[in-house]
Amino acid sequence: MGAFDALDRNDVTLAQVLFKEVRDQIRARRQDVEQEEAQVEFQLGKIAEGQVRWHDAAEHSARAAQLDPTFDTLSKAEPLFREALRVLEASLGRVHPTTQTVRKNFANLLANSGG
Repeated sequence: MGAFDALDRNDVTLAQVLFKEVRDQIRARRQDVEQEEAQVEFQLGKIAEGQVRWHDAAEHSARAAQLDPTFDTLSKAEPLFREALRVLEASLGRVHPTTQTVRKNFANLLANSGG
């Protein structure tokens, strides 16, 4: 029996349990997809860096840090943000809007993690 069937039978307790299970499954799939996308972004950043496309490399690294929910620990996200900032500052300068956005996101990460 599905959640909608339970609702049709007015079994809201069962429907609630089933809908929560579905929600949890969706969240788990979303997290897996985000982690995979983060890995792709990271690799695209490495390729761009190898091709001396600094701006693209920095954007990919920053995107990887934002996407992967496991980057909630500073030790995982910090190197990506630092690399992104290094590349952006070297290629675009410290006052460029993209550089400032990445710096602000990094500062938020530090503030939220107590770093």
